Amino acid sequence: MDAATELSKFLEQRSVGQLVLDAVDYAICNGIVMRTRSKPTSSDVVQHAPFTLLPSPVPKNLYEQAISVQKDFNFLMHAISQDPEFMKSAFSTIIHSDDFTRRLFEIYETALLEKPKKTAMAIIRSDYMFNKTDESEPSLKQIEVNMIASSFGGIGTEKTRSLHDYTLRHAGFEDVATSLPQNKALQNLAQSIVNAWDLYGDNSAVIVFVITDIENNIFDQRALEFRICEIQPDIVVKRYTLTQISELGDHDDDGNMVINDQKVGFVYYRAGYSPDHYPSEKEWDARLLLETSTAINCPCVAHQLVGAKKMQQILSQPNMVERFIKDRNSVKRIRDTFVGFYGLEMGSTGDESIQKVLQHPENYVLKPQLEGGGNNLYNDEMVAKLKEVGEDDRRCSYIVMEKYVRCQCSLSSYGPKQATTNQLL
Repeated sequence: MDAATELSKFLEQRSVGQLVLDAVDYAICNGIVMRTRSKPTSSDVVQHAPFTLLPSPVPKNLYEQAISVQKDFNFLMHAISQDPEFMKSAFSTIIHSDDFTRRLFEIYETALLEKPKKTAMAIIRSDYMFNKTDESEPSLKQIEVNMIASSFGGIGTEKTRSLHDYTLRHAGFEDVATSLPQNKALQNLAQSIVNAWDLYGDNSAVIVFVITDIENNIFDQRALEFRICEIQPDIVVKRYTLTQISELGDHDDDGNMVINDQKVGFVYYRAGYSPDHYPSEKEWDARLLLETSTAINCPCVAHQLVGAKKMQQILSQPNMVERFIKDRNSVKRIRDTFVGFYGLEMGSTGDESIQKVLQHPENYVLKPQLEGGGNNLYNDEMVAKLKEVGEDDRRCSYIVMEKYVRCQCSLSSYGPKQATTNQLL
C-alpha cells in the first residue's frame, strides 16, 4: 500500500478533529498566519493561513522536473526582457486595448532610454498542475510564471514543510515524514536580496518594500524582511506605498532614489501588479521614479512585463523559445511543460480561436494580462466576456489557455538563482 492510500485510509478510519486542532495551534505558534478580514490593517488579531492538513502526494519525477526546469525559465524570462524589439512586437496589440499594460510599457520604454544598462533582480515563481488522462502518466504543465510579488516564500515554504512533518508524525506516519523534501526558499530569497543590496555598493542605502495600504498577507512579507536582517543586521528595511513614495521620494543629482532623506539601494515590489495599486497619476509617477533611479528593482518593469499571459501564448509558438535559448535540452525541458495557448488578435486566426472556445468552453480558461489571482474567467463568464469583446480589439488583451480538467494537484517552484542584468546572483 502506497503512502497516499495509507493516508486516505487513516482519514477514513479515525477522527481527525484533534489533529486539526493541533495543526492550527502549530501553525499559529510558528507564524503561519495572516491578518483577519475584519481587521486587515491590524496585527492585534490574526488567524492561521489556509493550509492542507497533510501534504499532497507529488510524483517524485515531476517534482524533480519542476526543479530542473526552473533555471531554464529564469534565463529565458530574463533574456526576453533584454530584447526591446521582441518586447515591442509582443505587446503591440495589447497596448492599444489594455491601458494598464500600456502604462507599464511606457515606463519600460522611458527607462530603456534613460538607464539602458541598469541592474535588476527577479524573483521568479512558476506554478504547475499535473495533467493525467486515462491513457497517460501524470505530466507537469505550467500554469503561469509569476514575475512580481511572488508570495508565500515566507510562510509557505520551510514553515509549512515543518507543519506537515508534525502532522504526519502525529498521525503515525513517520516514514512518510522522512520523505518530505527540504524547502529553503525563504533563506535563498533573503540571501539573494542581501546579495543584490551588496551589489548596489552603499552600506548606508536602505531596502524598500513597496506595499499596499491593506496587507492581509503581511507576515509572509515580514518573514522575508526579518530573515534579511538576520543575514545582514546592518540592513534597514522600510515599507512604503506607491502613494507615499510619490510624496516623500525623488532623485538626487546623481539619479539615486531618496525617500525621507534616505538613499534607496534595493526595491522589492509586493504591490504594483494591479490597476488598483495606481489610483492616480501620483502612483504612476512613483513607479517611474523608482524604475529610472539607480536603485535595483525587483522586479524591474521589463521583468514584470515578460510575466504577462500574452508572453506565455507567444512562447508556445514554434521557434519562439529557440530565439532565446540555444541549448536543445533546455528548450525541450521548457517546452515539455507547455499547454495549448491561443491569441485573440483581430483577424481570422483570432476568430477561429473564439469559435473553438465557444463550442467547448469547458475545455478552456480566459486570462487577462493581470496578476494577483481571481482574474481568470471560466464557463458561462468566459462565454459572456467573449461575446462582449469578441468583435473589437478589446479581445486582444486576453489569451485563451487549455484547461486540463483532470489536474490532480498543483506545485510551485521558486528559482534557485535570481537573474540580474549584469550578472547572476
